[in-house]
Amino acid sequence: MPLIGDWADPGDDAYLLTRPSDFILSGYLIFYYEDTPRKDQWAQVIAAIVNCIVGQHSLNPQTGLIADFLKLDQNSGLYYPAQGQVLESEHDKDYNWNSCRVPWRIGHYYMLTKDERVRPILETQAHFFAGQLARGGGDGDCGIKAGYRLDGSCYVDYTDMAFVAPACFLFWLLGWNVQLDQIQREMKQMEATYFGESIAMLCLLNANVPL
Repeated sequence: MPLIGDWADPGDDAYLLTRPSDFILSGYLIFYYEDTPRKDQWAQVIAAIVNCIVGQHSLNPQTGLIADFLKLDQNSGLYYPAQGQVLESEHDKDYNWNSCRVPWRIGHYYMLTKDERVRPILETQAHFFAGQLARGGGDGDCGIKAGYRLDGSCYVDYTDMAFVAPACFLFWLLGWNVQLDQIQREMKQMEATYFGESIAMLCLLNANVPL
């Protein structure tokens, strides 16, 4: 599993952490195809990440949301949402500014592979975001907010493109055209931010440029 940094050493608490926004499965897929001497190792990395994703879905089957940081339980060998602040903030355990990228990360992998193991969590996330979108007031007041607890309750009253663009990618991927049209209208009226616009551009490129 990806470490949170090369500074995380065995024996440290940080060594047990992983950041789901680093689950860039499409990148590991390139290594799998191109790094033939270590192909089996990359296959194991991909399998470990996919298994972790499936496990997170079982923990939050109503929303499919994944925490910013996960921690390995050494007894069970499974990953669970971090408890409290482990690296960045009190929201390390929530769907925050790291994991807002996760629907797009997983979605791009599914687009390339059609790996049916990850489709259920994508559909769950899409249902959740569709429900949030329907609550919006329009005119740039998107119902998808910039931070959620894993049970789907939001803890901020504002939105950001960093959270909206990955949901848009998901609607496009799954062919949810009604929601796609609505969210694209909302995005055109949203305030531009560097982080959010960068994610939106990468989502657009991934949707239009084959790997």
